Amino acid sequence: MQYKWIKTEPESRDITWKGSMPHYDEVQKPPDLFRMFITEDILSNIVDQTNLNAMRKKKLALKLSLEELRRFLGVQMFMNILKLLAIRVHWENGIRYSPVADTMSKDRFISLRSFFHICGGTLMIPKGVVEIYAGKGAVEIPELGQGTDFVLRLVENLPRLMNFKLFFDNFYTGIDLIHKFRVEYGIESCGTIRSNRMRGAVLDTDANMKKN
Repeated sequence: MQYKWIKTEPESRDITWKGSMPHYDEVQKPPDLFRMFITEDILSNIVDQTNLNAMRKKKLALKLSLEELRRFLGVQMFMNILKLLAIRVHWENGIRYSPVADTMSKDRFISLRSFFHICGGTLMIPKGVVEIYAGKGAVEIPELGQGTDFVLRLVENLPRLMNFKLFFDNFYTGIDLIHKFRVEYGIESCGTIRSNRMRGAVLDTDANMKKN
């Protein structure tokens, strides 16, 4: 697509989101979202690998179970939120934090933490749960630029013409992609853009824009 650039005032348009928020009962709770990404198979693999790691390093029968792993992960999450000065403080008199201290003893937590091991080989993430941009080798849409097939797949299930707002970094930003989102998808997008993707548009200098 060819562009003809003119200097004019910004266009005023209604970009109000036209969708609606889901009913409260339809909103998934944090544990449900966690299980969406960290499945039982993944947890079972962590149990096996952690027990193997303890045996390999210390000849120790750790006897970690699936239920205990869930408690360990919950304790770790609480600690990451609370952010006390040291791990042991969660169990100390006067500061004792019951959601942690009542769930697992200090010695057991430290032991599990020292042997915690996610995988010894390849850990398979369920297909369709998450996608990571692979960089070199990914399919490109020539007229849109590098990595754009990845961005388009991420939004393909969104309802069209609802004025969703999409933000991305300069690896993906391009004039043609932004135009496609607005015209075909009804998605308003925003991102910093590299100078070699301006498609002939001439902007004011950085120095002048800083003055304004």
